[in-house]
Amino acid sequence: SPRIESRMAFQIQQAFLPRAQAQAEFLTDDLLSRMATREDLKQSQTRLQMQMQLLGRALTIRLGGMVALGVVVLAALIRF
Repeated sequence: SPRIESRMAFQIQQAFLPRAQAQAEFLTDDLLSRMATREDLKQSQTRLQMQMQLLGRALTIRLGGMVALGVVVLAALIRF
């Protein structure tokens, strides 16, 4: 009868509901623990900006060295 089937469906649902809720809570906690916070993003941005500044300085120094070396080589070639 429909009433018995409905009651059976309800009992089955009640039996599996706690497990489904536990799984949903576990997955939610796991997802939230992997997500970056605004503070995490700000720290990453600050670190990246500092690294870019250091790389910019290093490239400027290298370029200056190459220009200086080029001037010395050119001066040497002109003298000889």
